[in-house]
Amino acid sequence: MDVFNVGDNVVDSFSKKIGVIQGKRERNNNIEWKVRFSQQDVQYIKAEYLEKFIEDDLQGMFETGKFLGINELRRILAFARIKGDITNIYYSMNNSATEFFPHQFKPVMKFIESATGRLLIADEVGLGKTIESMYIWEELIARENSRRLLIVCPAVLCEKWKNDLYNYFSIESEIIKAQELLDNIQQAVAQPLKKHFALIISLEGVRYKEKKNKSFDNSPRAKLDDFLEELSSSNKEEVFDLVIIDEAHYLRNSETASFKTASKLRDNAKNLVLLSATPIQTGEENLFNLLRILSPEEFYDQYAFYRLLNESQNFIRIANLLRSNAPLEKYEELISEIREGYFYRDDSFINDFEEKLPSIIDNREICIDYYNKFLKKVFYSSYLTRTRKRDAFEKRPTRDAYTITYHLTDYEQYLYNSVTKSLEEASEYANSFCQFQIIARQRQMASCMPAAFIDWKSKKDNDDYSTNIEEQLLDDLGFYSDDDDEENDDFDVAKTISDINIDIKRLMEVDSKYLAVKNAILKKLKDNPNTKIIIFSFYRGTIKYLAQKFADDNISCISMMGGVGINKHEVVKNFRDNPSINILLSTEVGSEGIDMQFCDTEFNYDLPWNPMRLEQRIGRIDRIGQKSDILHIFNMICSDSVEDKVLDRLYNRINIFKNSIGDIEEILGNEIQNLALDLLNRDLTEEEKLKKADEKIDTIIMKKNQLEDLENSASSSIAYKDYLIQNVEEAKKTERFIHSTDLMFYVRDYLESMWPGSKFIDFPSINKAALITLSPEAAQNYSEFLRKEGLNSTLRYGTSELLCLFDSTQREKVKRNNYEVISYSNPLIKWITEEKSKYPTASYGCSSVTMHDEEERLPKGIYSYSLQEWIAEGYKDKKEVKYYLCNIETKEVLPPLLSEEIIMKVVAFGESNPSWKDDAENISSKSCDAMTQIFDVSGSDFENFETSFLQENEEMCKQQKDYLKLMTDRKIESLRKTIFEMQSSDSSKQKGIKLRESKIKKAQENYEMQIRNIDNKVKARCSYNDIGMGIIKIY
Repeated sequence: MDVFNVGDNVVDSFSKKIGVIQGKRERNNNIEWKVRFSQQDVQYIKAEYLEKFIEDDLQGMFETGKFLGINELRRILAFARIKGDITNIYYSMNNSATEFFPHQFKPVMKFIESATGRLLIADEVGLGKTIESMYIWEELIARENSRRLLIVCPAVLCEKWKNDLYNYFSIESEIIKAQELLDNIQQAVAQPLKKHFALIISLEGVRYKEKKNKSFDNSPRAKLDDFLEELSSSNKEEVFDLVIIDEAHYLRNSETASFKTASKLRDNAKNLVLLSATPIQTGEENLFNLLRILSPEEFYDQYAFYRLLNESQNFIRIANLLRSNAPLEKYEELISEIREGYFYRDDSFINDFEEKLPSIIDNREICIDYYNKFLKKVFYSSYLTRTRKRDAFEKRPTRDAYTITYHLTDYEQYLYNSVTKSLEEASEYANSFCQFQIIARQRQMASCMPAAFIDWKSKKDNDDYSTNIEEQLLDDLGFYSDDDDEENDDFDVAKTISDINIDIKRLMEVDSKYLAVKNAILKKLKDNPNTKIIIFSFYRGTIKYLAQKFADDNISCISMMGGVGINKHEVVKNFRDNPSINILLSTEVGSEGIDMQFCDTEFNYDLPWNPMRLEQRIGRIDRIGQKSDILHIFNMICSDSVEDKVLDRLYNRINIFKNSIGDIEEILGNEIQNLALDLLNRDLTEEEKLKKADEKIDTIIMKKNQLEDLENSASSSIAYKDYLIQNVEEAKKTERFIHSTDLMFYVRDYLESMWPGSKFIDFPSINKAALITLSPEAAQNYSEFLRKEGLNSTLRYGTSELLCLFDSTQREKVKRNNYEVISYSNPLIKWITEEKSKYPTASYGCSSVTMHDEEERLPKGIYSYSLQEWIAEGYKDKKEVKYYLCNIETKEVLPPLLSEEIIMKVVAFGESNPSWKDDAENISSKSCDAMTQIFDVSGSDFENFETSFLQENEEMCKQQKDYLKLMTDRKIESLRKTIFEMQSSDSSKQKGIKLRESKIKKAQENYEMQIRNIDNKVKARCSYNDIGMGIIKIY
């Protein structure tokens, strides 16, 4: 009878390698077994040198002392963590050239926990929403093998996105137009498994405002719009793995082309992330519309939304009670209100909470746990994350504000008064759009009189000075035109002031504002010749004028203005790196999408009406990475201008120069516009204008205070910062991420063990880099994988050595053109993972290791360890790696986080323990007893894990069914109402009636299908798998 069968896993007792029996042959009356150890390592071995390998009997190997060393432990954990399906590993952490900030992983955690793949990131400006959204993309690459990314943003931000993707994440992307996007989508539909892309398109370039005769519109945007609609109604898989829409507050109006285009992109995306610094708490309708973009099925009806919003407030109130140690009766009142509602009246979680309430409020740790559970139950919490600067950083730079007051000369005062009078007269007969144009011209004159008059008198001949009025109305007064075809009559300012005698040369010689700013800058440069200063103005003409004046006075500067062909990132790089340039002059193009952390001084040559625009300016230097403790903000104020007086009062009242004001744009819009219009009223004296301005500023301050109160009371529902930050910091401390050294081991171990002839040689002059050579057979196998997946890699070409960087921050040290960055998402890692998954018996799973703790921070002793995978399958699946350590002498099982931290340090710094056999007799029974203790503790922990998951799963399924029923009922009710109206009004509308009747039938069928899917998810289950055991000695 044969000792082995084909397919048996065996161990070579001589080399300790694991292989698979593929056959046998007889030679000289001896049976030799064909064993495959790797793709290129197949040997014929006598039975006496082989032992059956029982893959799953880890405990048996542990008890009989069949241990390997440190590489086996590393191999087991590397594969378990890198294969991409572990919920409590953060694949985006430590996988880029970014600096670690805990708050930037809050959206990642929200996204991973979410069952929808939809998220609104509403962080305050300057906290890194771009980075946060790209962390999510990295997670999707790891967990779902995502291939296709689309980023939609204002045109001015396209270059920043492209640069950030490459500089921080080594992602090559392409800025495209509508036709190119359509081409890429069509190719992806034709070859879904092979088409990969990272595309960036402007919102202006992709949105489509439908025309009356769309059938005659053959523009690329029209064809793209048609194709997206057609694709979303087909049964084909979503073409985008992730769509990111930046500055999503432009989508808040559901009637605009931007909203409708965003909705069509969403319908063709597996995952959607919206980015907006605008607060969503201030308007229920705005919040509803943004959430409706994320999930139109769930947020279909405003009535249901408001009802849910009202009911879920009780969860926030209970959470606040838990945090404030409130008495029992306070809870009972709120629980009673929940029982009277529609959505949560039979909630099992509430029943459990009410039953355990006395014991919960007596235990602080349990209190905190339920606090977080209640915050998670707020119905929109899974769709929304928000962080304020005050929550993200304990220590932030101080803003020191300086007002530079200047007086107009007699000639300047004469011109200012004359032009102001003419503009006020013109405004009496102007429509609203022209009135705001007049305001803009008044502000332009206040910014810089010589530049304004040059612009107005030479507008057609001098594009350098010309300023786009509609751009300024958007930036300064908050107007945003969604209609690409909208035409408005331009206000002819040159004609209005044609009777005024203006001597521009004289004005330039006596320019009091320029002289004041020049003196302040020279003083600043005298104190610190190396200081970097940014000067902002709304107007291109002002910037052009200042550049010429500074050049005449031998003050070095560089300019950045909007326009075709402007690469503002190159301008910023030149400003940063060139020590001879002290000043950057910038229009509003520099207030968004650039990082100026190396600069700590800002001059506002003119002040915008909208404080959020000023916050955006300051946000260029008051942002992550700013090393200076003090930011210097200089503001130019004319004592002879009523506009400047009003602005000075407004900004000092809202305290913008001392602290970040958050994001109060929504409460400012109309008030700011009315404030500006009052100043044009020629019937008011200056004293009356200032009085009316004070009244409106009081209204703004009152609304600002209300907003802050609302933010403070609802901050827990938006951020629950303690819970998430704690989890992020735990993940960082216990190293729940993939190190570059993990990837190096993973690649080296696989190539050397499975592909003889392949080489992995450390590169001496660059840290975390290696020269990799694939054997001909490995190169061929890798190339086939790349073709199958539609991927590309420099390693596929030939078998010559290639420099591979496992740390992208080392790119600047590379002096050769041909190299490749090996991050977690690199095709090489995906290939290795796929190949290792085919042959999972390549490891023992048992190790004996040791580590010398030189810092003496870890508890010394000999420990049994256990590594387990816990698997939960339901509405939202989970898979987690669990770590257990038990001291063999004391039989104490260490706390989970400490066990995890110790084991990960051993993986990084430990060594094999070849001498463990010397102590085998002394520790064998003790280690087995310790392992029994681990099984007892882990068994109890697993039961709690299972109970919690099953309860959460049941509640989630019930809530989803309630949402689904309410939304379906509302949809059918609306269709039936339309049918009734059609039947009552016109009998000729039978075709329309039948169409709506079919929609009702389809809605009912869709409801039933989704209910069946949810019912299947209710049947959840949990299981676990032992993946490693062994002994660790800490000394």
